[in-house]
Amino acid sequence: MLEFCARHLRHDGLFYLNYNTYPGWHVRGLIRRLLLSRTRTGSSLRERALLAQEIAAQLAQSIRAGDHPFTQLLVRELDFVSEHHFSYIAHEYLAADNHAYWRSEFLRLVAEHGFEYVADADFSYPTGRVTAGAIPQCLEQSPSGLEVDDDAMDLLCYRQLHSPILCLAPLARRPHSLAEFSELTIASALSACATEGEGSNIFRHPSGYEVETRDSGMQAALTRLRTLWPNGMRIGDLFRDVESVMDDLRLLHQNGLIELRCLDAGETHGMAERLNRLEAQQGNYITTAYHTREAVPAGLAETSLYGRATAS
Repeated sequence: MLEFCARHLRHDGLFYLNYNTYPGWHVRGLIRRLLLSRTRTGSSLRERALLAQEIAAQLAQSIRAGDHPFTQLLVRELDFVSEHHFSYIAHEYLAADNHAYWRSEFLRLVAEHGFEYVADADFSYPTGRVTAGAIPQCLEQSPSGLEVDDDAMDLLCYRQLHSPILCLAPLARRPHSLAEFSELTIASALSACATEGEGSNIFRHPSGYEVETRDSGMQAALTRLRTLWPNGMRIGDLFRDVESVMDDLRLLHQNGLIELRCLDAGETHGMAERLNRLEAQQGNYITTAYHTREAVPAGLAETSLYGRATAS
């Protein structure tokens, strides 16, 4: 795949993919090996996938009462198998080849094929990936002199998946201008939770990580953005003096506490897209413009658009 994309990607194009990541995928890999060995007698891939889900559900139930951390981790992974669509189980757990990589290992591999890393596409931090707030916590609590690189961070955060964006090397990076930064959309789920001293407010992320700000303009902006979530607002419309908040916003974004987007996707259901119609038909979910998987929104399942998808 990398060789094919290296030959056909435009010089100014972007290449997106995701891959299973160590160390978090070590546990999922153990579950995969178990299910592969227990489903060999299935007559079809569908039958094997359904059998794998049945086995996972039974195993999870048998150990659910255990309070050991590893037991609870296994329960979560087994529930993941039994609760997902059988088609996902077929390719994630029962495919003949399924390789995971450490981040540094993967980046060396793509570099050998002429690609350069641009950024991660996923900033939604769902379960099983990096938790918002974990990065600053790890950096604050790491022993003096210890460099917390990407592999170490993935270990500390139990990362299982990466979604990188690549381009053909060399990548010419340049700082964004103030005008470009002002055109970005900002979105935030931070909620005001306490007042700390005179003029100081505490905002809490759904992950539990807290941010303190004394700037009244930032306080007003975060309060307003919470009412818009998961949608956002143009930075230039939200802040009078964008330059004064640029560094703070970049830091919050880097640590996964806010999102800075090139565009705002608006409503997340996206049912007009052919892929979403197919997803709704086969799995009763859709992939949103924010790169998250959600159930088909209430009320849309009965529309003629959805009906045409399910009938096709």
